[in-house]
Amino acid sequence: MRDYKESKVGKLLSEYTTRKVIILVLAMLFSTPAMAVDSYLEEPDSYAYGLSLIKEFGPSKPSG
Repeated sequence: MRDYKESKVGKLLSEYTTRKVIILVLAMLFSTPAMAVDSYLEEPDSYAYGLSLIKEFGPSKPSG
């Protein structure tokens, strides 16, 4: 079986492709948490949600 040497152009293309893929993967890895909804909106837990419902729809003040 013959052993073929990699050409200079093929070696450069391989290095550039590898660099681009690594940079793309790292960019996706670090940018994904910044795009998550949880980082911008704070969802209330069930206790806080229940209290807000009681406050909004709870017993009204007696009129009189």
